[in-house]
Amino acid sequence: SHVLKCLPHLMNDPNPPPAKKLKVGQVLVRGCGFDHSGNVYTVTSGRRGAAFCSKWSLGQKNDVTELKRVLISVNPVSAMKMSGDTKTLVLGNVDGDILVVSTDNLSVVKTFPNVHDLPITAITSRPPSMDMSKNDAKVDAWCDFDAISASADNKLAFLSRKTKPLSWFFIEVCLAVLVVLLSIMYTSYSICQTELLQIVFNPSSDIDSYNDVNHTYKECMIGSVLAPEGTPGLAFIPH
Repeated sequence: SHVLKCLPHLMNDPNPPPAKKLKVGQVLVRGCGFDHSGNVYTVTSGRRGAAFCSKWSLGQKNDVTELKRVLISVNPVSAMKMSGDTKTLVLGNVDGDILVVSTDNLSVVKTFPNVHDLPITAITSRPPSMDMSKNDAKVDAWCDFDAISASADNKLAFLSRKTKPLSWFFIEVCLAVLVVLLSIMYTSYSICQTELLQIVFNPSSDIDSYNDVNHTYKECMIGSVLAPEGTPGLAFIPH
């Protein structure tokens, strides 16, 4: 058997904590897990302060080597779980934040801040890969979640990195607005084409003449948008 010595500081820290602060009861291993390649992952923190995530390699002779150790959270981690495909770790800290960590390089790929009001007491990650050929809506829904967490604040959180696709109703509304705006622009250009071309391609050097043409163009644009009196449409420009 082997014992992994998990320490709450960086591997190359020139000023590690004194030994008296690393005694039993002051250093807490908040969780561990291993992947299909024989790598072991641990999360260590003190009762206060930062948490550190380590990646260990198990050799053929059962020798253990710590490959990497990174600062993963500025606050102590209180819960940890590895995903079923062993590609991510989900961590919950005492501030109620959820971290999704890649087991490839121990980098945080997603942070869900302030999910809970109290320290996270339990967390689980997505299950192993499922057979998606059945087109089961329930399976699809559950696979969308990266983590489910619980806390003493009586909350159960379902968290996903996926963004919801735009609804067809929203897309249809945007297209309708775009069509209306293009119609208004085309109508205004058709009615005020002469004034617009005069301003752009044949501007007058006389400031008074230029102001007159510009005023005429503005009046034309407003007239092309507003409906004549007694007909349906806009009667004034909304403020």
